[in-house]
Amino acid sequence: MFSREIFSILIVDDDIYFTKLLGKMLIRQGYKVETVLSADEAIKEISKKSYDILLLDIHMEGKDGIEAIPLIKKINPRIPIIIITADHSPFIEKRARREEIFYYLLKPFEFKELKEAIQSALLRRK
Repeated sequence: MFSREIFSILIVDDDIYFTKLLGKMLIRQGYKVETVLSADEAIKEISKKSYDILLLDIHMEGKDGIEAIPLIKKINPRIPIIIITADHSPFIEKRARREEIFYYLLKPFEFKELKEAIQSALLRRK
C-alpha cells in the first residue's frame, strides 16, 4: 500500500452504527479514524486537526454535507472529500460534484470500491 505513514480519516455521518462499522473496517486497514455525527462537528474537528481524507454523508441534521464543503475547503483546501450517500438523485450528485469533491460513492457499496477511492485520493495528495 504506502510507506509506514499512518493516514487519518474523518468519517461524517449521522448513522452511528454505520460510522462505527466503517471506522472499524478502516482501522483494520491501518488508517487512523475518527468519527463525528454532523457537518458542524466535522467543521470543528477539521479546524482543530489535519486529516488526510474526509468521508462525508450528504443528508444529516442541521447543515447538510454539501453545504459544509465550502466551509471545510476554506479550512483545508487540499483535503480530498469522498461523498458517501444513499441519495441516488442525479441532482444531488451534480450539486456535490460542483463543489469539487474527489469521489461520489452510493450506499450500499462494496468496501473494495471505498478502499480504491481512498488509495487514489492519497496518491493524488502526494
